[in-house]
Amino acid sequence: QGRVHGLRCQNDTSVLEQELARAEGLDESSYDKDAWAEFVAARDAAKAVDTSKISQADLDALVSALAEKIDALEKARLDRSDLLFLIATAQGKQEGDYTEDSWSAFVEAYERALEVRDAVSTTQAEVDEAAQNLLKAMDSLVGKSHGGTDEPEPEPAAEASEMYRLYNRWTGEHFYTASAMERDVLVRVGWAFEGVGWHAPTEGDEVMRLYNPYV
Repeated sequence: QGRVHGLRCQNDTSVLEQELARAEGLDESSYDKDAWAEFVAARDAAKAVDTSKISQADLDALVSALAEKIDALEKARLDRSDLLFLIATAQGKQEGDYTEDSWSAFVEAYERALEVRDAVSTTQAEVDEAAQNLLKAMDSLVGKSHGGTDEPEPEPAAEASEMYRLYNRWTGEHFYTASAMERDVLVRVGWAFEGVGWHAPTEGDEVMRLYNPYV
């Protein structure tokens, strides 16, 4: 830093003033809280500097750091669009339509979503988590029966296999098999495939199949 007739040259603070003015117009709730914390540190350092006791080079470095953090905020802008959509959807749900347990879990997720929506300081990860949890809670709502009582848990569906039906036009016989390979072999030797006759359970009493080699 040079001196003119024994006086220290005055620093150019115009860019500092511009960046500080730009910083003042920012809203914390619009940005990821981690990026905001870094911005605040740079802003406060720039605001606190005594421009009469710092070199122009050091002042320029402070201003550059502040400008970088302001620009970085734009990349860290919070996207609450999915969360807002899910909250609006959730507001259409009626407690009387769902079982008590599923409604309780839904309310917990809904209230958390409202907290994150209104939070001044939050992260994108927290916004996304609140949205995902609310979506899951809505998908998990269990409806009540028309009589107003909780629906019983459905019986688990038994596993079943397709029983293929084939027809022999020379003998008039029908043949059933669960084997796709056996079905295809019979079709190749002249049997007509007529589709799936029924679905047979894979558990329960055994069904015996017999073969008569004389007819």
